[in-house]
Amino acid sequence: MEIEKIITELKKLDLSQYPEKEIRVLLNNIGKMASMQVNFHPGKIVMRARPHDSESVRFSKKSDFSFKPQQFNKTYQRASTPNETMFYATAVPDNLQTGELDSLRIIGVLESIPELRDNESSFYKKISFGKWKVIDNLNLLAIVHRELILKKAALRVN
Repeated sequence: MEIEKIITELKKLDLSQYPEKEIRVLLNNIGKMASMQVNFHPGKIVMRARPHDSESVRFSKKSDFSFKPQQFNKTYQRASTPNETMFYATAVPDNLQTGELDSLRIIGVLESIPELRDNESSFYKKISFGKWKVIDNLNLLAIVHRELILKKAALRVN
């Protein structure tokens, strides 16, 4: 099946019905796909961002910045599905030292507050950050943004 047809079929699905099996079948028709493994070693810093839904909310416990416990995980989130809870955090390359925490915060804010992607929006929103340090080696599957890869490839060609 052509990728364009798969995309069309995916767009037709009513995601509010959680059609996980249909999605898996369509994605499996793509064929071979490349993936990139990233290794986080002990000492690596990752950060989580949590926007406040109201002024009265205050995140102060470690668990506020951890993953949602499986028994409360009933919907699809950024990285989790109703069947599997995932810890989701932002990271920057190890060779970036100056401003690393600022970069992590900026990425977290942009990913967790959709209004920032709308140039017409004006709003006020509080956000809290949780900083985590890796203690054991982690082998992860990287989420790679296609546009970023294409821009970097174009820079190398020119």
